[in-house]
Amino acid sequence: MSTEKLFSLLSSLREEMQKTEDLDPAVRDQFKEIADALQSSLEQDAQPETGGFLDRLRELEQQFEESHPQLTNSVGQVADFLARVGI
Repeated sequence: MSTEKLFSLLSSLREEMQKTEDLDPAVRDQFKEIADALQSSLEQDAQPETGGFLDRLRELEQQFEESHPQLTNSVGQVADFLARVGI
C-alpha cells in the first residue's frame, strides 16, 4: 500500500472539509473520525480494518453527491484508493 498516497488523499479530504462551511457538525465529526483512524493506523504501520472505513466513506459520499460535489470527490478518491488496496 502506498502510505504516502493515502496520506495525501486524507490531507485533501481534510482541506475540503474545512472549506465546506455548511457541513453538519455531526457529519463533520464522522469524516474526522474516519480520517483520524486511518491516519493513526498508517502512522503505526498497522493495516487499517478491512471494510469498515470503506463502507462508512461510501455511505457519507452518497449523502453529499449533489450538495457538496467537491467534498464528494475527495471522499470518493479516498474510498476508491482503499478499495484498490483491499482495505
